[in-house]
Amino acid sequence: TASLAMGGGGGGVSHGGGGGGGARSDTARLFVGGLPHDCVDDDLASLANQLTFDLPPQSCQILECRVLPGKGCGYLRYASWEAAEEAYAALQGRQVEGWTSVLRVQWATPKGSEGPAQGGGRPDASSIAAIMQHPQGPMDPICFATLAEVEAQGCEPTRLFVGQIARDAVDAGNVLKPAFESFGHLVEWRWVQEKGVLYAAYGSFQEAQAAMQGLCSRVIPGISKCLNVKFSMRRGF
Repeated sequence: TASLAMGGGGGGVSHGGGGGGGARSDTARLFVGGLPHDCVDDDLASLANQLTFDLPPQSCQILECRVLPGKGCGYLRYASWEAAEEAYAALQGRQVEGWTSVLRVQWATPKGSEGPAQGGGRPDASSIAAIMQHPQGPMDPICFATLAEVEAQGCEPTRLFVGQIARDAVDAGNVLKPAFESFGHLVEWRWVQEKGVLYAAYGSFQEAQAAMQGLCSRVIPGISKCLNVKFSMRRGF
């Protein structure tokens, strides 16, 4: 069972369907990235049920708990916007015992819905989910290498090279950026359109490796037939 050390008192989130969300409930939806690829709905529900809220129980009901099979991501939808914001704050950037990647949470607002504006420069999860829905081919073994193994090959453990991008995909940098941001804060993002490549750098090896595992070899219509994501070679190596 996934275990997340949380502060606050006892009690969990009541998990179930039904009403209670009101007109704005559909906007109280979170995209959760950084899940293991073998994660299932029950695993995410078990994690969500460990959260505590300073809200009435009916406001904290989970109306949707869904994992995209094999994609390393899923959705949580709450009966109130306030509960979703508390869940966002509790889960974002947290490390779950036994899971490799830290959790990356984004706001997921369905098309046509209205609700509070997304603040703080948070990436829109709709484009992230669209990318993660596409098929993923076999991954290179280096996707699962240790930090020492990556460095021994002369690679930068926090910087990724992304290739096999169509050169006529002029907006590839903007399309792909939210997906890469879902794995951690980007300290570098450089799209070189004339070469069909881009560079993405993170603050940690764990974030860079999680992005590689989640996005390498994905088919992205109009962008790439097989996205090539690998550690960038150390400059001057």
